[in-house]
Amino acid sequence: EALLRASKLSVKGFQKNAHPNGGFGYTGPGRGGLSSVGVLCMQFHNAGNYPEAKSTLEMMKAWKPIWVGSTPQLRLGKDEKAPNASAPGVAPGGSTQYYYYYATQAKFQAGGSEWKKWNEEMWPEYVKAQLVEPKAIADPQGVMQDIGWWENADNHSDRPVMDTCLASLQLMVYYRYLPTFKAVNIPEEVVATSTDSPDIQVDINL
Repeated sequence: EALLRASKLSVKGFQKNAHPNGGFGYTGPGRGGLSSVGVLCMQFHNAGNYPEAKSTLEMMKAWKPIWVGSTPQLRLGKDEKAPNASAPGVAPGGSTQYYYYYATQAKFQAGGSEWKKWNEEMWPEYVKAQLVEPKAIADPQGVMQDIGWWENADNHSDRPVMDTCLASLQLMVYYRYLPTFKAVNIPEEVVATSTDSPDIQVDINL
């Protein structure tokens, strides 16, 4: 009961930070990149069908899964921004890939044609942006394998580890997460039964 009450209060908190035309802010109404965080949280609190979440998803249709950061053709220096950071369709704010980590999940949870379109555009964009060092490390069999990673241009990041995690999880979202409207298939509990001989006897005189 306490958990349910906390969830309902959380939804009310997000509603207070919802923009009337779609979007969520951090401490008040907004329409920036953090809108993706707000709508995903609403979905996880079983409020994905609320007007605030629906209008935000509608607003996010203008976003494009554009990679903002280093690519094999362009390695950015420290504090250097990618040329497409302000391109049309890029979520507003300074941490595009961070916003898209949540946007990808939110669109997946919403499903439908919008998710299909986003995923189909995101895959080739992210794969092309991956940096690869050929034959960088030996596997358990001694065969040299490539190492791949990502480096985005977000304002707040621990690159390349965080950047790689965000990109990888976005590419895996559709088979690592279950939509909130689907129930988990939990198998029946298997009860252990003893059909063997009695427990092993321990001789303490040995």
